Amino acid sequence: MSKQHYDHNDPNIASKPTASNQPAVGNNAKGSDLGSNQSKDINKTFEDSKEQIKSTVEDMSNKNSNSPQNKDKKEGKVAKEIEDKTARIPSDVFLWTSFACMGVSLTLKILKQDKTALFVGQWTTPFLIMGVYNKIVKTQGSE
Repeated sequence: MSKQHYDHNDPNIASKPTASNQPAVGNNAKGSDLGSNQSKDINKTFEDSKEQIKSTVEDMSNKNSNSPQNKDKKEGKVAKEIEDKTARIPSDVFLWTSFACMGVSLTLKILKQDKTALFVGQWTTPFLIMGVYNKIVKTQGSE
């Protein structure tokens, strides 16, 4: 095989880019235009995104439970009674009940009552959800 020789001065042969022949952004007209156009596009996209987020946040903050679309929606009698009764129960009751379920489940698991332990252990989540519901009813009200 013969070794090929490349003439670095030949414009028809592409040479590897080096620091000396790389156009730097801002050093020539074409490079600086390209860089500033890209920068302007990025800034415009960023500003548009900022405006969209801002308008979305404003729209979300303007929608609350007192808006006209929610005034027609009333709770039923049963839901109202349940909320009145559960609002009287301290929130700690639900939390401690779920902890008690975890403890009983662990005890049953240690006593090799696996199926019963799983059954009782699954009560934890509903009690925690009821506690969250209770807290929402207390802080936000039913309507």
